[in-house]
Amino acid sequence: MMNGHWSVTNRRLDKILAKCDSWTEFPADYESWLHMDGNVSIDKMQATRNGKPFTGMSVRTFDEVAGEWTIYWLDSHTTVLTEQVRGRFENGEGVFYGEDEIDGVVYPLKFTWSNTSNDEARWSQAYQLPGTGDWETNWIMEFRRKV
Repeated sequence: MMNGHWSVTNRRLDKILAKCDSWTEFPADYESWLHMDGNVSIDKMQATRNGKPFTGMSVRTFDEVAGEWTIYWLDSHTTVLTEQVRGRFENGEGVFYGEDEIDGVVYPLKFTWSNTSNDEARWSQAYQLPGTGDWETNWIMEFRRKV
């Protein structure tokens, strides 16, 4: 898991699950801290999106028996800590699956961590499109370590 202070370039799809190809880009400040011998990671991201301040936080816990991370999320819009996804890192890539409810419909959810190094990383979020098996990526974050 990433530790330290990072600059983030966010790209979010303007409308999810709507065959939209228009993206909004915005910067963010990201900090992450490791606890309990690296088995717990807590992070905070602060940004302004569409002219409104936004804070998001995640708590990640590692289950040594299952070999999986569970990621919990809360943000300044909901302030409710919820389990989002579970998964693991293999060969430098992390893939995590869960579910998310949008407008009363539950969609399969996937997070992917890639291009991870000491100085950069890439995260993406995707929802599975109903009846197709295809994934629509709707949020991409490019991380660069602050010096």
